[in-house]
Amino acid sequence: MSLSEHERRELRETGQAMRASDPRLAGLLTSSRPVPDGESLRWVAGSFVAISVGLIIAGLLIPDSDLVVIGCLAPSLMPPVVLAMAAVTDWRRR
Repeated sequence: MSLSEHERRELRETGQAMRASDPRLAGLLTSSRPVPDGESLRWVAGSFVAISVGLIIAGLLIPDSDLVVIGCLAPSLMPPVVLAMAAVTDWRRR
């Protein structure tokens, strides 16, 4: 469903009035967000993989099933940690 010409004009005028009333907010809404440093995120992901493999191997060498389970579950923590790092690096750049 597309907007009529009248609705588009009203939307454009409303946007212009909002930009004029608060230019700082308009700049925040229209600027692109900085991309987190990919190298540090890859380093964290690689560390999670290395720790997981180490825990699995240790659990196999030492008869301890808890280490194997923790090693298998550790990669599930990687996405929240990487997202948190991305959010923190984005916050620090502002």
